[in-house]
Amino acid sequence: MLYDSDERTLPGWIDERSAIDRVMVWTAVGLLRSATDLDDADALARLRGFAYSNDLTLDAAAARLVERQLPVRAVLE
Repeated sequence: MLYDSDERTLPGWIDERSAIDRVMVWTAVGLLRSATDLDDADALARLRGFAYSNDLTLDAAAARLVERQLPVRAVLE
């Protein structure tokens, strides 16, 4: 079980392999949310749509966004 800085218990799934493997995706979703008024589901849908339309995996699109190789506006267009 993981704990945050205030010693609150975090959900058990947060340290599962599948969650760890997708940390870049959730970081990218957070970037999209901070730049817009999208919620998690809509930000993820935008990222997935961008990835699909550009023949990228979701993970590759997320990595490009997080690493600033891709501007947020490109995903939102």
